[in-house]
Amino acid sequence: MIRTIGLFLRWRSQQKQEHQWMRLFEEWRGFLEQWPLQASTEKKLAIVRLDDIGDYLLWRNFIEVYKQSERFANYSITLIGNIVWKDIFDAFDRQAVDDTIWVHKQQYLSSESYRNELWQTIREQKFETIVCPSRTRPLLLDDLIVVASGAANRFAAHNSLPLAKSNIISDALYNKFLVQEEPAHEFIFNKHFASFVSGVQQTIALPFLPISNSPINPQQVICFIGAAAQSKTWPLQYWIELVKLLQKGGFEPLLSGGKNEMLIAEKIVAATHAHSIVGQTNLVDTLNAIAASLAVITGDTMAAHAAVSLKKPSVILANGVNAQRFVAYEEAGFDKVKTVFTQQYLSSKKNQNYRAVTKDMDSIKPKQIILALNSLLNR
Repeated sequence: MIRTIGLFLRWRSQQKQEHQWMRLFEEWRGFLEQWPLQASTEKKLAIVRLDDIGDYLLWRNFIEVYKQSERFANYSITLIGNIVWKDIFDAFDRQAVDDTIWVHKQQYLSSESYRNELWQTIREQKFETIVCPSRTRPLLLDDLIVVASGAANRFAAHNSLPLAKSNIISDALYNKFLVQEEPAHEFIFNKHFASFVSGVQQTIALPFLPISNSPINPQQVICFIGAAAQSKTWPLQYWIELVKLLQKGGFEPLLSGGKNEMLIAEKIVAATHAHSIVGQTNLVDTLNAIAASLAVITGDTMAAHAAVSLKKPSVILANGVNAQRFVAYEEAGFDKVKTVFTQQYLSSKKNQNYRAVTKDMDSIKPKQIILALNSLLNR
């Protein structure tokens, strides 16, 4: 009963938030429509990608296809990207586009002057074509940037927001749509979308990152202890138990995560004396730490997609939300990955519309993680 009430309250809050976003969208769009349109420039393409680091990792292998394609061979290509993954882009993907416009999402949503300046910058580029590869597009971000661009050709997939009315409003802004078959893992969707827009059939089978030259520690298992949402967070006492089991099995656990996880890391270190780099590394350093490890244990975070991209044996702890899109790697045909789901998600028969609460993660036990890791390592 408590779980049902919690899910209902969360659903109602989400519905209220989406209605608020629709009201803001209409207000901001009305403001933009008062701006004079400028004649678009031939052979100028914008690609809008504003979602988070994990989403970028599952998409980045397809950036260069636009410049390589016959359709856009002579175009000037600008990426409008999320500032949070700029370090990864600069390290690995800078050559794939001609120019960049970086967006601070929180500042965009909170500051009218910042938002207007960004829209004006985009309008002045006079883009002929704009591409939105994100499978789920926030009305206030990607869609309003498309409105601001004034581009004549607008590529997207049909939106997948929870509220049907939001999707209708969003899709009305575009004139070229990918016809997609649901469900599909996000990487596979990105491959199909890149083929659709570029006109070039994509053959990349797996996400990949350039392999670091760092030597691999054959005992090091890197553990990402954080999560983007409370409902994806594994209990502290389970992390402590898991680290002790890893140590008992001859592994050298290394804790990793962001600054928000520093207090949790301190408690794990105090109980286990494990090594920690939590809050001490940037994105590229974190990727190098993964590359130097034997295996990865992580929640449903960007680290899961980074580990797969670096071809590391990976165990993912997942609550089941959007699982088919992001963490059901085995079912999508990827190897070296074991995803351990909550009992509640499994009991739902892997319902694609499954919703989770924080307590669900308690059903994943440390011994399950050890068994999954040992199976990946053939131990």
